[in-house]
Amino acid sequence: MEGNKDEAKKCLEIARRYLVKGDKEKARKFIGKSQKLYPLKEAESLLQELEQKEKTETANGNIPNGSTHKSDKSRHKENDNKNVEDEKSKEPDYTAEQLAEVKRINKLKDYYEILGVEKDASDSDLRRAYKKLALQFHPDKNRAPGSTEAFKAIGNSFAVLSNPEKRKKYDLYGPDSPALNHNHSHNHHHEFEADITPEDLFNMFFGGMAGNQVFVHRRHHRRRRQRHHDEEEHEVHEGRLGGVMHLIPILIFLGLSLLTSLMVQDPPYSFTLSGPYRLQRVTPKYQVSYFVQSNFNENYSGKSLARLENQIEREYVGRLRSNCYREQQIREDMLARGRFWHDKNLINRANNMRTESCDELERLRNR
Repeated sequence: MEGNKDEAKKCLEIARRYLVKGDKEKARKFIGKSQKLYPLKEAESLLQELEQKEKTETANGNIPNGSTHKSDKSRHKENDNKNVEDEKSKEPDYTAEQLAEVKRINKLKDYYEILGVEKDASDSDLRRAYKKLALQFHPDKNRAPGSTEAFKAIGNSFAVLSNPEKRKKYDLYGPDSPALNHNHSHNHHHEFEADITPEDLFNMFFGGMAGNQVFVHRRHHRRRRQRHHDEEEHEVHEGRLGGVMHLIPILIFLGLSLLTSLMVQDPPYSFTLSGPYRLQRVTPKYQVSYFVQSNFNENYSGKSLARLENQIEREYVGRLRSNCYREQQIREDMLARGRFWHDKNLINRANNMRTESCDELERLRNR
């Protein structure tokens, strides 16, 4: 019973708001719900106030003209306030400067210009430029039209220029090369494809900040949502059954996923020795070690084996590149903290930190 006390208070608060608005029917309804949940003295007092108000109105018959006029004025005032609020809600939630910057980025074609760096920029210069622009143009912070395209262009530019091989090709051919852009003539930001999506790249840099420092929403949006939530809060305890009903599609989806997983064949290889993957093999180009099942030779040989091992090496390099980005970011953050706090031990730890994935990438490049 005590567990329903808070719900009863919420219903009582909703009833007070309806009583102030003059909606006595809904006010009585929520007083009744409050009493069913928990016997509060405030509910009895509010019910007596409601009954007294009804008796007064009944005794007076019609509301006096002066009161009617006052009520009309109040109603007009409420409508005016609502219209003002609606007009405010129609105001764009982005600044003219944000829109101008988005248009500027989307007009640019050269990746160096998009990031705002010189062609001889170092990896640190690229990372600093990307971090600044990614925060500035993320669609959850910059809501100007076209911000999503600008954010993707920034991420793709960094992913290409931070890859030594892709950067070398980009510097050699440039963004206007017909040999490279004949399949992407309608979108110059995809002439050189990156190995990682802009969203994944952003999460690698700012994964721990999402939701607290990066994604900024306008306060008046939160206030409007909170107000609507308060007005509909009385349906919370009635919606428990609805909550169960919402779980049904999820359960169906999980069931289908389980059924699909049972029907799908096992992948042909694994990077770790586990389960049925007991036989070790090595790719010819990069000497990447992988494990297969006992029937592997029956299914893969010749060209099919070459294609598979090429896929294995691409996946392996992609994993190394992602881990290398993460290692570099951890080291840079550690250095920044050490310099800020003048902590020599932290600086030494950062300088001595091993970047195994980056080292492995360098080894593969030198093969």
